[in-house]
Amino acid sequence: MHGAPLPPDAPDPRDWLLYRGYGALLAASGVVTALVSYQVSELSAMPARFLPVEALSAGTGVPLVLTRAGQDIPPVLAGIDAFLPAATAQDWPMRVIEVPDGQHSFDILNPGPQSEAAVLAARDAVLELLATT
Repeated sequence: MHGAPLPPDAPDPRDWLLYRGYGALLAASGVVTALVSYQVSELSAMPARFLPVEALSAGTGVPLVLTRAGQDIPPVLAGIDAFLPAATAQDWPMRVIEVPDGQHSFDILNPGPQSEAAVLAARDAVLELLATT
């Protein structure tokens, strides 16, 4: 799922080369992907039901790979901090990719070895979770 918020006139993230590249990276490993697309211009406009921690009780334990950018915006980091212990308590199949120096959208804004390593680690985590669940 792409990050939020996006400007109202932003192109659909499913058309972004970044996400098409992720899809191609996974397809090369035999994985079919889909990207959830939503338009939110401000974090405050996101509905309460969007909170991932609340979705845990309604979910089916679908494997999840979460990338945590250590320098992300405070509301995102707070959401991750609430989500991780709740998911762990429910034995949710999950891998967390830590990018300590990453900001929100680090994979777009800060290309380099740390970003590349995080993307490849996320790919490997997806493949591992799919093989074990």
